[in-house]
Amino acid sequence: MTYFWAIDKSNNLDYKLVWSELDIEQFKEQVNNYFKNKIAYNQYYINNSMCTIIAWLWILSNYFNYTFSKEEMLEIIELARKETPPFVDGKGWYVYKWVDLVRRYWNERNPDKQIITYRIDTFWEEFYKLMNKGYHIQTWFSVNREYWNDKKDNCAIDNSINWVDKGSIWHSIYLWIDNWKTYVIDSYKWAWCNQYSLELPIEELKTMFFNNSYVYIPKKNIMTQLEKDIDIIEKWYNKWWTKNYQNVENIKKWNYTQDVKTILLIERRIEAYKKDWE
Repeated sequence: MTYFWAIDKSNNLDYKLVWSELDIEQFKEQVNNYFKNKIAYNQYYINNSMCTIIAWLWILSNYFNYTFSKEEMLEIIELARKETPPFVDGKGWYVYKWVDLVRRYWNERNPDKQIITYRIDTFWEEFYKLMNKGYHIQTWFSVNREYWNDKKDNCAIDNSINWVDKGSIWHSIYLWIDNWKTYVIDSYKWAWCNQYSLELPIEELKTMFFNNSYVYIPKKNIMTQLEKDIDIIEKWYNKWWTKNYQNVENIKKWNYTQDVKTILLIERRIEAYKKDWE
């Protein structure tokens, strides 16, 4: 039996996302407002089949310090009922569909706070790089009741569990990092610990979570070419060069000195070399 209504099973349903080449170095850090704002939602009081949408609204709330009203949530659900295939109460909906719908809903109403979507591999290098930059990641898992029993005693998943019975619960949540610990934020009424840590080895976590996860990136957090050049030069100065920050000031005025051009040329050749070997 399936609980909690996250019904994606594979990576084959991701084609409707907004795509761009994932270059994490171009993303600025995201201010994480979860503890500051304490904005939280309980899916039970809106619609018991909407764990996936709640995860996304929670993330946007803490990115932009915005509280969604119950009326707004119900409006999004009504939009989902008109999609193909439609959202159906008690049966849940596809994760990739919620990701796409919430992004479109938000962007249409917030032209100055636009977001884009990326899909990434769960618990791999880019996954942690994004969380370390302050981004929250939405994903989902397939577990059995032992998972819930494990977290109830100390709000942590820290016991190796027999996953032979894996699959009785499919649920969508979001993840973030605080003080080097990975936390699950859960929106379900019966979650007991609505925030709990994942303290098992990565390879074991990969057995319970699905392969693909999603992240929203505010467009304002994507560096322009000018900002990327400045970032590269500052890193070079801090590592190897005397701190000639006049060059940085010159870049801001689009005045690229010869030594700056040399650094950028070397850096781009290094990046091209890395890509050739990937």
